Amino acid sequence: MTFRYLELNTWRQFQHVKLDFHDNLTILTGANGSGKTTILNILGYHYNWHVNFVSTPQRDKVTGIIRYLSDAFAHKNQQSLTTHSIGQIAYTNGSVAQLQVPAETNQQYSINITNQQTISGLHIPSHRPTYSYQPVTSIPTQVRNKQQSQITKESLMSLAIFGTGNDYVKSDENARLAFKGFQEVLKKVLPPKLGFKRISIEVPEVLLETDSGNFSLDAVSGGVASILDMAWRIFMYSPEGNKFVCTIDEPENHLHPELQQSLLPNLINAFANVQFIIATHNPFMISAVYDSNVYILDYNQEHKVESEKLETVDKAGTANEILRDVLGLPFTIPLWAEAKLKSIVNKYAEKGVSEETIDELEAELAAAGLENIIGNTANLGNVFDSSNNEIEND
Repeated sequence: MTFRYLELNTWRQFQHVKLDFHDNLTILTGANGSGKTTILNILGYHYNWHVNFVSTPQRDKVTGIIRYLSDAFAHKNQQSLTTHSIGQIAYTNGSVAQLQVPAETNQQYSINITNQQTISGLHIPSHRPTYSYQPVTSIPTQVRNKQQSQITKESLMSLAIFGTGNDYVKSDENARLAFKGFQEVLKKVLPPKLGFKRISIEVPEVLLETDSGNFSLDAVSGGVASILDMAWRIFMYSPEGNKFVCTIDEPENHLHPELQQSLLPNLINAFANVQFIIATHNPFMISAVYDSNVYILDYNQEHKVESEKLETVDKAGTANEILRDVLGLPFTIPLWAEAKLKSIVNKYAEKGVSEETIDELEAELAAAGLENIIGNTANLGNVFDSSNNEIEND
């Protein structure tokens, strides 16, 4: 069983948010503070990722007493209620759970989920572990289970040694399958250019054997470490054959743009039984998978957040187009270049458009290293029009 949809209304920064969760991948994007991580935290209540929410203090003007509020902005006829309904979660078994918060609370509070269903899942937060050399001082004798969240040399050694066994150590079939299975996952999620072949043990080290050479697990780059960490957590959690949920906050962290493009398709390929729900700012992540649901969380005119589903046609845009049209950046160039460009264009906009001014403008843009930003001469008229509008508004 997995999630079917989530709805949030009139709570914290949310005016109205409705998210229909895709069977394989749902992507949440939007500005900082738009509530992406908050939504992941609500879903995480189902699988031991329990994060308390911070209330807002408000001093009573008459008594001077400070009250702590849960930020549910109720209608006038609801202000006397002790609890407020802020939305609901629907599940693939047909059940619907109601989300409620107390009207007044302490410095921290939790969401009450009425009729909450049991969901198998895990949450991967935005911060990834760093790798540094750690000597192996002991090898665990039991196969790690889903409680083992971080990949370690000890865990891999345990799987390798006890999985295969020898004349004196009885082999553990579960350990053997886990060690073999994790390597198959790595072949799907690690970058092809790395040429991963297998994991080998050279006591006291764990080595990754690749086409580019062998290197210690402790020596992997930040990007490879991030992929290893996510793959290990998901793999070790996986219940056999059963569908489960994995929420990931900012999976793009530490990854080169090429890996940002390929990570989500690779994870879906490696873990076909997972419903992924991720939060990201990254344009390569947003457009990475055609068959997915992408939602933009954006502020409306009342400065409250609403959700908008991104249509498939928008996913095919370039990174710059997604930054501009989806994430709302008016310019996708550096701020210093934007300021210099506006200064130059405004100077020539006051002179009017002519063949002479265009030639002079092109020369000055080239001298400033900005000639490629405009693209070609045909676009200069649009730049002049924009600048004239700014001048008139001033």
